[in-house]
Amino acid sequence: MTGLLRTVVICLMLSVVTVFCFPVSPASAAVPQKIFMLKAAGKTVLLPQVFVKGTPMIPLTVLKQFGVAIVENKKVKTWKTMKGSHYAIFKLNSKSYTLPKNKRQLQQPAQMINQTLYIPAEAFFDILKAKKALVIRDAAFIIQDTSIWTPENEAANIVLKGQKLKPEFYIDRKAVPFKTKPVIEGGIAYFPIKELYEYVGAKVEEDHRAGKVSIIHHKTIHTYTDGSPHYTYHDVSDSADWPVEELTIEGDVPVKRINGVFMMPHVGFDGPTAVRNPTNLQYGDVGIVANGRWIFERQVYYTYNIRSFYRDIDEHGNEITDSDEDMDGGNEKATFVSFMSKSYTVKDKGTQYWGGMVRNQNLSGGKVRRMEIEFNSHLENGKAVGALVYKTEIMDTEGNYTAESEKSIYTAVPLKDGFPSFSWDEAMTALDIKK
Repeated sequence: MTGLLRTVVICLMLSVVTVFCFPVSPASAAVPQKIFMLKAAGKTVLLPQVFVKGTPMIPLTVLKQFGVAIVENKKVKTWKTMKGSHYAIFKLNSKSYTLPKNKRQLQQPAQMINQTLYIPAEAFFDILKAKKALVIRDAAFIIQDTSIWTPENEAANIVLKGQKLKPEFYIDRKAVPFKTKPVIEGGIAYFPIKELYEYVGAKVEEDHRAGKVSIIHHKTIHTYTDGSPHYTYHDVSDSADWPVEELTIEGDVPVKRINGVFMMPHVGFDGPTAVRNPTNLQYGDVGIVANGRWIFERQVYYTYNIRSFYRDIDEHGNEITDSDEDMDGGNEKATFVSFMSKSYTVKDKGTQYWGGMVRNQNLSGGKVRRMEIEFNSHLENGKAVGALVYKTEIMDTEGNYTAESEKSIYTAVPLKDGFPSFSWDEAMTALDIKK
């Protein structure tokens, strides 16, 4: 295996996740289409891309799906959008539109396309009276939804006015209940190790005489020593994928006993920390929020489940089992396919997908053209939505890569067995790349 996609597979295997193998059909339900994504207040709408002189345009009627009323005045050819007391007025073939307190200019005039009034997508924000907006790849227009409580949003709005900091640890938006209160020393938040890890199902053994504390979970042992920033890692699963010997992992801030309790510094929770519960949900996405004086005080983790598959297929979509016939064996008609999905326990965090396809083309002089399709996306309205990227690189005889070309679109594709489903040819068609 070579390249980014092969690296993803290796990382997955080392993460002790379950690997699923599903058939990849050479044909899917439909060719991926170029789309816009409108998202606000928990509602998502996918639209075919429409541009006028480079300006993204959306049909005004789509606003109805976001609770916006629309009144048309056919006599003067105006359209008024209303959401509560807020309104916006658009006039046919005019670049100017009216808001309650001012007028604004559009890049292109409001205009009829296929007997439907279209407006520049930029006005979407004003119609919904959004305070924050984000544009992704000039294709996805997202309004930040602040109606859902999250510990990150709350902490971001805290303004310190002399009050004491309160270190907190959240898992899936639930605060871990500590009997021993977390403390802050020297700008570092410390959490009681035994209470925290027993909360997530681990076994904790303390040896106060030796100044050591061990966390045992899923056949792995992490042992920390009072006053040392380093810890030892020992896998006891007898798995060939992991070393049996004990390894020393270097850290930056030591574990310490505070009032006789072993306490973990917040900077010690880097990444998954090898703590998993029986349903194979992993801890990750560390979000440490700084308040006021930039003193870290809150840990935010979300649990998620990983699924993946990878395989080499021939031009008919059948799996190749003979390594001499796969892509690395020099078969130009073979395609390596790999996808991973990450589904969060907290439903509104959603599901994400990574992966794609790789082909090699043998060139003169021993060089190889590596052609790769990447599709990193997330679940929206039953489809995988994201950037479909095609890029080529030339590999010389010494294994060095030189970038050759790249092209991308923002698109939505159907799912099959819980993964994005499309063929190489369908991706090429969507990207307008000739064979």
